Amino acid sequence: MNIFLIMLLSLFMAGYYMFFAPNTRVPYQETEVAISTSDLRSVAECAIATHNATISGYEFQDVCVEQNKITSQYVCLDSKKEIIDCDKYDKPTNQFIYTVTGALNSADYNEMMNILEQNFSDRGTLGIYQQGVILSGG
Repeated sequence: MNIFLIMLLSLFMAGYYMFFAPNTRVPYQETEVAISTSDLRSVAECAIATHNATISGYEFQDVCVEQNKITSQYVCLDSKKEIIDCDKYDKPTNQFIYTVTGALNSADYNEMMNILEQNFSDRGTLGIYQQGVILSGG
């Protein structure tokens, strides 16, 4: 009878260890962070691809553009710094292209700034627009 109880107890302890050991939970948590980082990086890469296509005069059509609500548009200014129609005037004083994505979750701001700083620091002025200020990640 004692041997049966010892075997039953050891099975219970082994099962408890298999389900609740820290080494079985760590890969799940790392996978969750990796998925979130991958999603944010794909948003940044899609925005850059859309911006580059607009510079070249093309329209970038991909699933990520619709999912992340990415738009890219020319803005032309005259000598008085007023917005004018780019098609009507041959040579506006200033031309800009701005590319915007849909709003991010506020919990993802720090992670997105890390992604912009680590992976896209040579891409110019990428950042997050928050309360009237552009926080630059590059």
